[in-house]
Amino acid sequence: IKRNMKGTESYWMIPDKSFYHNAISLITAQKIAFAKSRQIRKNLYELNNKNDEYDYNLFSTCTKQQFRDCGIASDDLIDCIMTITKLAVNNQLDIETIANVKYVGPWTIKALKILNNLDDEQFLYEDYWVRQRLSELCEKSEIMTQEECDKRARKWTDKSLISRFLWRVNKNGTNKMNNGEQLDRSDFV
Repeated sequence: IKRNMKGTESYWMIPDKSFYHNAISLITAQKIAFAKSRQIRKNLYELNNKNDEYDYNLFSTCTKQQFRDCGIASDDLIDCIMTITKLAVNNQLDIETIANVKYVGPWTIKALKILNNLDDEQFLYEDYWVRQRLSELCEKSEIMTQEECDKRARKWTDKSLISRFLWRVNKNGTNKMNNGEQLDRSDFV
């Protein structure tokens, strides 16, 4: 994996964003298809009048209906976003406080640690996409379980970077890796 990571960083290395931005992006992506979460994030950027960072001061003035209009169907997730926004406005948002917010679970906490470079040794084996890509690289016919992925990753270093890579590489990319071919931009989401 690491051999394929070198030289392709601009394709898979997600730009650094604020803790707040990453929290909102992860919350809106919970348990929905990638394409739908991408559209919701696009709508949030439009609501925010920016294309690079969410503004918690602006989001603190938004109504539930505005978030629904962005495509967030669950009132529970909207309440979660509003709680996280309130913590950010009050300068109280960090990994410990967000862990106590309803609907923020272990996947979100681990993903936040990875995206915010808080822990280099987190492997996001809980993520279906990551397990799917790793299964393809290992040429497994079935998606590996969380336990199988965790066991495989224990011996690795830079687990967080590998998670980021697997989060972005697509099936075509894993096929190319298995065939020893060079990756290009089209091999990443």
